[in-house]
Parts: sequence; C-alpha cells; structure tokens
Amino acid sequence: MAMRGKTIVSPILGSGAAWPTTAGLPRPRVACRWRAPRRVLGAALFSALSTARPVDVAADEVPQTSGYTWGQIRYPSALQPEERRNPIMEGAVRQSLNWPSLTSGVYLSSFGEFRFKHDKERLDFNNELVFAIGTELVLLPNDVVQLAVGVRHEWDHRYVSDRTPSGFVGFLTWGLWWRKPLPGGTGAEPFPLAYVARSWGEIRYPSSQEIDESDNAIFEGSLQAGIDWLQVTSTVVLNSFAEIEMKADTQRFDFNNEVQPGVGLKLQWTPFEQLTIELGGEFAWEYRFVSGRKETGAVAFLNWYASW
Repeated sequence: MAMRGKTIVSPILGSGAAWPTTAGLPRPRVACRWRAPRRVLGAALFSALSTARPVDVAADEVPQTSGYTWGQIRYPSALQPEERRNPIMEGAVRQSLNWPSLTSGVYLSSFGEFRFKHDKERLDFNNELVFAIGTELVLLPNDVVQLAVGVRHEWDHRYVSDRTPSGFVGFLTWGLWWRKPLPGGTGAEPFPLAYVARSWGEIRYPSSQEIDESDNAIFEGSLQAGIDWLQVTSTVVLNSFAEIEMKADTQRFDFNNEVQPGVGLKLQWTPFEQLTIELGGEFAWEYRFVSGRKETGAVAFLNWYASW
C-alpha cells in the first residue's frame, strides 16, 4: 500500500467475496442453503496486516503496486450435515495499483483479483472461478485500523453447472489488527510472543450475483482474540484463540443470518515477514437466528498468506 509519508506492505481490504448460493440450479445437491466459508477472509486479510511494516517514501510518490495471495484447505467444508464429509480448497490472488495520496492516510487504489474454490463433492456453489476488477478509496487513520469503500465488477464462473453470473458490487470494509508483547519481552524478534486481536467486517450490495440476492444488502464480520504463547522455533509460534463470526442481511435468508463462536489452536510458521502458513483446528458453534437451527463441530485447516 502507498500513502503520503509511508508505505505499508499489506493487502487491501474490500475484497470480500459476494458469496454464491444454490438458487437456480437445475439439480441442487443439498437441501439447505450454504453459508460463506469461515475464517478465510478475516484470517487472510489480517494475517498479512500483522506483518505490515511502515517504510518512508517521498511525499510526491508515483503510483505504486502491491498484492497478496491467500489460500485454505479445510475439512469439513462447513458444519452443515450435508457437508460434514466434504474437504474444500479455496484461495485468491490480488494485484493493486495504488495512486498518489489524496491527503495523509487517504488514497485511491485500482485492483484486479482472481478467486477460486474446489471441493470433493462437486457442489455447484463450492466450485467456481471468480474474476474481478475494481477501485476503492482507502483510509489509514493509523497503523491499527484500515477502512475502504469502493466498487468492483465480478464474473463468477460455476464450472459444475456451467453458469457465469456477473455484476457490480459496492462495498465498505474495515479491519483492525492489534498485538501487545507478553510481559518480560519473551519471544524472538521480529515476532515476539504476544496478545493478539484482529477484527474485520464488510457491508456490501448486492450480497451475491444470484438473481434472488440481487436486491439484498449484507453485513458480515469477525472478531478474534488470542495469545502467541509458545515459541516452538525462531519462526514457529503456537497460538490459541477464541473468535466470533456473524452475518445478517436485509432479506433474512437463513444462510445469511447467523452467529458462530469458536475456540481453536494453531501453529503459525512465518519464514519471513511477507509469508505465513498456519496449521490448526477449531471447535465451533453455529446458530442461525432465522430458522433457529444449531450446529456444532470441529474443523481442521491449513492456511497460507503472502503479500508483496
């Protein structure tokens, strides 16, 4: 990222996917509607934000580039009974062109993005290739908080049903990353053992490119707090965490209205500042407050993130 007086190497918020649904499929494979995959957006964005390092640059800077990639393999793909035996892999690559600052901590960014999902059961909503281009206004009030408002056009190719719905999405995103070293200065630089908290959120319209969600606005977000409490090696840390995720939309689709707390444990390997790999598990409770449906279960995951 580029801003007047410094550059922060981290991904740009505002890339949250307009998560698809099963509406309109000629042969639906599940009886209920799917919810967005957990952890992925927040974890990917804020893992990269956690490694951001300010760098002095000239005030009359020229346009600069930045980018990131993230991915996840998890099992099961969701807590719903229909997906309890379904592994999934998904990820994204994004490249941005950050224009000279409008004022301190405020700049425009243009971006292109590619996202993918693929699962074992070949559920239509879990098998897609998404291409998007867009622009956003980024606000960096400090090194902890980041805001972005913008618009993107996306093409969502579902290669199981061979459909490609497309359209514009307006979005407002925000994020927060905070860490405080544990007492006594334990841990190895540049990643000391620490208390860690991160939060992300997005409001977007429409919620998806599907026809039945074309006039639907959605809010979703996550808050995670944890401790990097064991230094396994100079680049590997054991982290325990608790988190809560939530979603709510204007049309009250069951799959878009839920709250999900969870607790977990993960190993974080950071071979260098711009790359993080995580291996862990989480036990989560899901409550859908439109239908009153409740699900619980464990999820194993492998995450990777890189920024440039």
